Amino acid sequence: MGGDGPAKAPPFPRNVPEKIIFCIDTHSALNKAAGPQTGSMTRLAFLKAALETFVTTKHRMNPAHEFAIMLLPVDAMWFSGLVSNPREFVTRLKDIDDGALSPHASLNLGSVFKELSSQLAPAPLPT
Repeated sequence: MGGDGPAKAPPFPRNVPEKIIFCIDTHSALNKAAGPQTGSMTRLAFLKAALETFVTTKHRMNPAHEFAIMLLPVDAMWFSGLVSNPREFVTRLKDIDDGALSPHASLNLGSVFKELSSQLAPAPLPT
C-alpha cells in the first residue's frame, strides 16, 4: 500500500541555509509586564529571551542560517544585518532598549518590503 514507485523527493532540498529576519514592533506597549506568571519581566524582555532561544536552536540545526532584526516604528528600519553567529545576534538584540520604544498608531507596511528589498539580494530560483 506504499505506492507504485519510489518515494518522490521533496520539491526543495532539506536543511538549506535560511535568512530569517525578525520584524519587531517597537510600540511602547512592549514596556508592559508580559503576564501574571512572568513577574516584572516586560514584553520586550520576554521577546528577547524567546528570540535568543529560537536563534540558538536554529543555529544548532544548521550553522549556516542567518538572522537579522528589523524594527517597526511607523516606517520599518533595518537594525542589524544578517549574522550567523548566535552570540553576535544576541548582542545586537540586547542593544534594543526601552528608548527605542514609542507609541505609534500605524505602520507603513510597504516600508517593510522596501527595506527588505534594499537589504537583501533576491534568492536564486531553483532549477
